[in-house]
Amino acid sequence: MKIDQVAVQMYTLREHAAADLDATFWRLAEIGYKQVEFAGYYGNPVEDVAAMLERHGLRAPASHVPFADFENRFNGVLEDAATLGFEWLIVPSGPIRDVERDAALEAIEKLDAIATKVVDAGFKFGYHNHAFEFETVFDDGSTWYDRLLAGTNPGNVKLELDAFWAKRGGQDPAEMLHTNGDRIRLVHIKDAANDDPSRDVPFGEGSLDWTSILDAARAAGVEYYVTEQDNPGDAFEDVEIALRNAEKWSS
Repeated sequence: MKIDQVAVQMYTLREHAAADLDATFWRLAEIGYKQVEFAGYYGNPVEDVAAMLERHGLRAPASHVPFADFENRFNGVLEDAATLGFEWLIVPSGPIRDVERDAALEAIEKLDAIATKVVDAGFKFGYHNHAFEFETVFDDGSTWYDRLLAGTNPGNVKLELDAFWAKRGGQDPAEMLHTNGDRIRLVHIKDAANDDPSRDVPFGEGSLDWTSILDAARAAGVEYYVTEQDNPGDAFEDVEIALRNAEKWSS
């Protein structure tokens, strides 16, 4: 992991960003971040957001885009991406978590079709996991994640591995990188508390085996590493701790 590959997921700072996005970017730049991953624009016009990024010396290589946005405003999603300079458009969660076979297959088919259109438009497409993809088991023993891998074009549908949620789902993130390294292009470096693995803590402050995970990520050629917490304490303090730890792990 190189430090210039590290971004921060803005969802971690959602309360601050909703109150004052420009000031949030200023603080992130002061902490030392050079890149952000979006999860919405908090009511700001994308042109204004682009100006904020430029003002604070930030870039945005990726954004989480809800499945419904791809279905309901596909051209608008692409216009936003072009304005903000995204490389990656990432679905943050499956459109359904239903174990019903036909519904699951239909959702995966839709993801694959969307990915084809995104790639044809000149962007990269990814899918970000939580835990349910590994916990949802079908009659044949396959999981939602298994079906996602098998039912999508590997050239178009890449993966953003959330190490914390994969671990919550009973998976070994390092082994996932060894097995599907050609498809995992981004990694959320979110840690699990030593005293409570269901609680997320800043990268490097918990129980995940980062030596194995990062070694496997380097071997796989992961492009970006994204610090994130779903439930931060002091959000700015937490993302600063995560970045300082990332600097220690960088090579």
